[in-house]
Amino acid sequence: MPNFALISASLDPAISQFSPSEDIRSVTELKRSTREILDHLHATGRPVILTVNGKADSVLLDVRAYERLVRVGNPTKPFPATRVEDGLGCTGYRGPAKTPGEMDAGIDAHLRKVWQPDGEA
Repeated sequence: MPNFALISASLDPAISQFSPSEDIRSVTELKRSTREILDHLHATGRPVILTVNGKADSVLLDVRAYERLVRVGNPTKPFPATRVEDGLGCTGYRGPAKTPGEMDAGIDAHLRKVWQPDGEA
């Protein structure tokens, strides 16, 4: 089995060193220069975008990069449940519970005060 994964996908935003002049290849180029393209892929660690008729079609990834993406997308431990109180606790608000409409009105009033300090509408 070859040491690469061929997938149709978009690139992970974490891949910051992408080089369009080096990392975009046509399927025809892949057929003619497979070993060269795979060597480049392994040496740089960057994915290669494959085009068909000038349009992006698929992405070649080094198998280690693919395995990292799979692990990140499928964590072995479930994320802990988060309650609304957990998220709002950081605000320091200790008053009575508010409805979403009351919270929205409070945010709106605050923004009006901050952005229109003279009460101009």
